[in-house]
Amino acid sequence: GPGYWLWTFTTSTATVYHVDRNRGRQVVLDLLGETFSGILVSDCLAAYENLPYRMHKCIAHHQKAIAKARERPDTADPTYLNEWKLLFTVVNALWKHRADLGEPEFLRQRSHLELWLDRLLAEPRTQIGDVAIQNRIGKRREVVLGCLDDPNAEPTNNRAERSLRDPGVIAWKVSCGNKTQAGKTAWERLVSLAMTCQQRGHDFVTWL
Repeated sequence: GPGYWLWTFTTSTATVYHVDRNRGRQVVLDLLGETFSGILVSDCLAAYENLPYRMHKCIAHHQKAIAKARERPDTADPTYLNEWKLLFTVVNALWKHRADLGEPEFLRQRSHLELWLDRLLAEPRTQIGDVAIQNRIGKRREVVLGCLDDPNAEPTNNRAERSLRDPGVIAWKVSCGNKTQAGKTAWERLVSLAMTCQQRGHDFVTWL
């Protein structure tokens, strides 16, 4: 029926789909558990706030918010917002080239980013778009650079976005969704296994 949400939890080697009437943080806690030891990469939806995990917020979503603030008719001077855009571009580049730089140089540049980030957050701003971005980033200061804490934590949640679109949205548009609890559960399990087999290079039918 209407009012259900499709959740996806994915890494480079496994994907789990879950359909739930709830869109709150309890779903995350139920599926990952209280002792999840990885880094949760997500957008800034309230369901992903204040969880007992290491976290990183998708920088692509931050960049979209920055672009939206720049497009406001009352943004007369985009200088401050442009600096935020550049900072996140550098974060992405630093993550990508971590192995090439070597750990000492990576840590040096990471330290520079921390200082740059705090300077932007401390800068007095009055322009509405500037204040909105400053508040958005400041609220999540401790997890802004989370992707630099672990090489396996990606800078964006694009992997999850793709895993939602590929089988999930297509199946929904074709079938209009399952109508029973048993159908929901069967779909969750089969598609989770099929996607995971695909990620690992296994033929799903042969595996079954």
